[in-house]
Amino acid sequence: MGNGAWQTWVSNTLATQSYYYYPPTLNGPLRFRARAQDRAGNVAPWGPDDRYDVEFIPYNYRIDGRITDNRNQGLADVAVDGSPSPMVAPLKTNLSGNFVGYFATGGDYQFTFSRAGYGQFAPWRYTFTSFADLALANYLPPQSNAIANGDFESSPALSGWQTIGNVEGITTRRNTGLQAARLHFGCAWPCATSELLPAGSKRDWVLGPDGVQHLVREDRTAGAILYASRPVGGDWSAPVPIDSFAITDNTEALRLALDGLGNLHVIHTTGGTLRYIHRLGVTWQSPITLAQNAWRPKLIADGTGTVHLTYLSSSLMGPSSSTLYYRERQGGTWQPPVEMTNFTPLMLEYRALDATQMAVGGDGTLHIFSWRLNNGAVEVGYWVKAPGGNLTLLAPPINGSAVRPVGAFADATGSIHALLTVQEDTTSIGFGKLYYFVRPAGGSWSAPELVSEVRGNGLHGADLVVDSTGRRHLVYLGRSETGFHEAVYVVREPDGSTTIPFGFANVADTEPIVPAITLTSSGEVLLSVRPFRVSLTRIPVASQAGTAAISQAVTVPAGAHKPTLAFMHQLRGALPSYASTLRVKVTDNVGMQTMLEKKTPAGDWTLQWLDMSAWAGQTVTVTIELAQAAGAPYTEAWLDAASLGEWTTPVLTQVTPARLPGNQPGTMVTLTGLNFIATPTVKLGDVTLGDVQFVDETTVRATVPAGFPVGLYDVTVANPGGQYARRAGALQIGERVMTPLVLR
Repeated sequence: MGNGAWQTWVSNTLATQSYYYYPPTLNGPLRFRARAQDRAGNVAPWGPDDRYDVEFIPYNYRIDGRITDNRNQGLADVAVDGSPSPMVAPLKTNLSGNFVGYFATGGDYQFTFSRAGYGQFAPWRYTFTSFADLALANYLPPQSNAIANGDFESSPALSGWQTIGNVEGITTRRNTGLQAARLHFGCAWPCATSELLPAGSKRDWVLGPDGVQHLVREDRTAGAILYASRPVGGDWSAPVPIDSFAITDNTEALRLALDGLGNLHVIHTTGGTLRYIHRLGVTWQSPITLAQNAWRPKLIADGTGTVHLTYLSSSLMGPSSSTLYYRERQGGTWQPPVEMTNFTPLMLEYRALDATQMAVGGDGTLHIFSWRLNNGAVEVGYWVKAPGGNLTLLAPPINGSAVRPVGAFADATGSIHALLTVQEDTTSIGFGKLYYFVRPAGGSWSAPELVSEVRGNGLHGADLVVDSTGRRHLVYLGRSETGFHEAVYVVREPDGSTTIPFGFANVADTEPIVPAITLTSSGEVLLSVRPFRVSLTRIPVASQAGTAAISQAVTVPAGAHKPTLAFMHQLRGALPSYASTLRVKVTDNVGMQTMLEKKTPAGDWTLQWLDMSAWAGQTVTVTIELAQAAGAPYTEAWLDAASLGEWTTPVLTQVTPARLPGNQPGTMVTLTGLNFIATPTVKLGDVTLGDVQFVDETTVRATVPAGFPVGLYDVTVANPGGQYARRAGALQIGERVMTPLVLR
């Protein structure tokens, strides 16, 4: 137990299983080993004390890390020293540079990383405040670093650096030590602001093309549906009652739509009664009743003024079959309801899901996703209706009893975009996945594209909009470990690039919410959740272009081996089509050269490196610059752990031949890889080989002496500065024979 001596748990038993209750005060790993006795009475010996069969670690915090060199090559055997000490010590990286640490208690921790032949940055620091795993990335700099204050730990943090624009030393987000540099444009990404909407237990909201906001809300005290509006830069108008309801009944749904002619359309269900009110011009018309025993209605309106409505007709609390209806209002007249399908949904689906997802394209084609009953099984239905035509059932993008449509958008080209969930575990706390599909007009559905994978029943909420450039703006719900839904916003490029997810709302797990997204004509993004909408989150775009940069004059040593500029960074708010760019420029006595232009986001700390061999022996100015594009979301960059020095790590990729016969004369093997420096040292296991021939930086030959013991050996190649690489089991001498177990 822990790091103590072995203790006997079970002995002289024929049982094949047993239970062990570990002590609650255990502070360290719990390890088990076993040995057996055969029928002749022979007992297997114990192995070394550090050998065990099974390990159990009762931890509260886990940290996964990867340590590399300045060109992102994983470094083995890096010592990871944690303070306070981790539960399992000492920590070292494996051959890929990865390590795992476990901790029993939270609080402030700092970690140092060291290996002979490399330098160090300031310790990596973190405060564990919640029961969550953590991942980190870091690199070891070269032994000699030409950049002054590369980890920004001086006081002030930008000492030694020249700055342009909005640059500051910060402590809230850093990779090493206590400080880093932030390049920004006066607003922290995503520069989101929230504005409260008028109170109401249920609300719906739309934005007009003129920028006017329209809101309908329920007033339970007065038993009224109220309407208010807000012009651009103005205040909300006084609420106007547009319908009433009995406050003893349940107002199950409230929906608002704005058509292309400027008319507003409202539906609400109270006690199962479906009511419709519309505003013609500036005058609200008298409400009418459309149906009884109606639930989960959905309403949209198109550019011609046509209104599309779907609803379920059934008893909300009973298991009886439900009928899905579609109705259309055209030219001021509601057409008779059209029965689409029958099925018996679960209560959870009633509570959490819309009956349909609808979208209307620029050509007026209506797309409806819902459920349908097919040979007794509930599955996804996909209907299409051309203007003046009938509903036609087509093949959905994916099907199955656990598939649910949760979002739809039809763009100006006639393509339909859909979000569907697959609940892999149909219990309320199961795992599920959210997928995106697109179908061009007259074409076929695309392959599924995974958007999100979360735990819990929060997958029902999603929405999307596709802008004129083809960017997909998506909002969806995840579920945190604390039992709350988190509404998340991301943007995905057609090439698959994705912004850093932005969480904009947390709502209790018991509330059936659906996030919504709206794009303004100026490119602003408006985010909200319904029907329990608390606030409207606004993500603006930059009104003008700008530049923020840091620079430093450095001397690239003459004769340096592969001099390399490296730094850790985070880049937020960037996408290729947004055009905001992170650049690295080098200026010498001839002129300026741009070495890097990066427009893809980096949400976690990411290593960036550049070859500086062209400037060996020169003093140059290195500039790291963030350029903000006008009309794009605000971008910011975080920089830390900058270095300029040699790259001396060898990379061993292959040993040829990989197998040698035993008991033969000395045999030469060839080591293939990268960055071998004359003349490296080669080790077979723990034995240093004497005859080593350096061919070039990718090839080294070494002789295995005659009579070398048979076995499977690691091969290590080390450059003159002590930097090394190792491949496990790269060379086998002799044959391995597997003997069967014989019982007597």
